[in-house]
Amino acid sequence: MKLIIIGNGIAGLTLARLCSRYDSSISTTIISKEAYYTYSRPLLPKIISKSITEEKIWLDSSERSLAANIQTLLDCTVNKVDTKNKTIELICHDTPAVLSYDILVFATGSIPSELPFPVRKTPGIFTIRTLKDVYRLQERLKIYNESALIIGGGLLGIEIAENTLKAGVKKVQILEYAPRLLPRQLDEKGSMVLQQHLESEGLIVKTGIHVTGIDSVQSIGVHPVSDKIQVHTETQPFMGQSVILAAGVTPNVTLAKESGLEVQRGIVVDNTMQTSVADIYALGDCAEFENKTWGIIPAALEQCSIAASHICNKDKQYYKGTVPSTRLESGNLVILSKGKIDLSPEEIKSGQYREEVELSKENGLLYHKKILEGDSLLGEISIKKIVS
Repeated sequence: MKLIIIGNGIAGLTLARLCSRYDSSISTTIISKEAYYTYSRPLLPKIISKSITEEKIWLDSSERSLAANIQTLLDCTVNKVDTKNKTIELICHDTPAVLSYDILVFATGSIPSELPFPVRKTPGIFTIRTLKDVYRLQERLKIYNESALIIGGGLLGIEIAENTLKAGVKKVQILEYAPRLLPRQLDEKGSMVLQQHLESEGLIVKTGIHVTGIDSVQSIGVHPVSDKIQVHTETQPFMGQSVILAAGVTPNVTLAKESGLEVQRGIVVDNTMQTSVADIYALGDCAEFENKTWGIIPAALEQCSIAASHICNKDKQYYKGTVPSTRLESGNLVILSKGKIDLSPEEIKSGQYREEVELSKENGLLYHKKILEGDSLLGEISIKKIVS
C-alpha cells in the first residue's frame, strides 16, 4: 500500500509512525512544504527569546530516526490532487513530479486567520507559524527593541508577548478583541488572575480592542525603513516598532477544496476521519468533525489513532470528538483548563450542575474551579504558581 501524507507536523508524523507499527509493508511518504523535518510549533515562541535552544523543538523525525518504510520529501509543494486517478502533482526543489497513492491523508494544519482589513506585506509585521517566521522576527528585534504590539491575546499571543519581552523589547502590549483574556479557556476570575500576572511581569494588556487597520510609518534616520507601525482601533491608535499578528488560526483547506473534497470551516470527516472522497483522510487542525474544529494537539493525536486503525484495518476505533484541554506555562504560573469552564444562567437555575471554587495560597494555588453534574466532573480550571 502506498500512503501519502500531505503535511509533516505532529499529526502527519504521528500517523506515519502508527501505520508503520501496524503494517511494516506500507510505503509511506510525508510531504513537507518547509525545508525542515518535524518540529514542535507550540515551542516556537520560546525560540524568540532563546529561552530554549533550537535543538529542543525537533521531534526526531529525520530519516535516520524513521522506519525504513517512511520517507520525507522536504521543501515540496503539492499543487494538484487527481482523486479519480489517485495521483498528486507537486514541485520539489523547483522540479515537478507526480506521485501515485492508495491512501491520501491531509494533515495540512492551519494558517493565521485573516484580519477583516487588508494588511500589506511590510517590514515589521509578522505572524509566527514557522521557524523562518521566528528567524525574521529575531532579526527585527535586534535593531528595533523599543516597542512591540501583539494583536491577539490567545494562547499563542500571550506566549509571543512574554518571549518578546524576554528578548529585550522594552514595551510590549497585547491588544485583545474579547473583553478578557482566554475567554474559551478561562472564566472571568481566571482571566483576571492571568492578566494581573502578565502585568506584574511587565506586559501591558488591553482588552476589548477592535483593530481596524495597520499602517507603516516611514522615517528617515539611522534605519529608514518602517521603524514605526501604527495600529488603528475604534478608540485610539497604538504605535509599535514591530507588530505580531496572533489573532487565531484557520484550517488550511485550500488544496482540499480545489481537489473536490467537502469543506466547511475545515475538511469534513466522518467518525473514521475519512473525507467525502473515498481513500482520502484528514486529521489535525485542518479536519472538521460534526461542525467542529479543535486546533489542539490532544485532538490531533486522538484522530491519528482513529485514522491509523482504519487505514491499516486493525483494532478499529471511531471518533467521538475530543474534550478540550489546555495547558499554559507563563513564567512561574501554570494554567490548566479542561472541559466545561462555565455554567449558563439556565444551567445554574436547573440545580443539575454546581461549581466548586477554591481560592488558596497553599502550595502555590491561586485559583481552582470545578464544574460538576452530580459526582461527575465536567470541567475544571487550575491556576498555580510553581513553588520551588
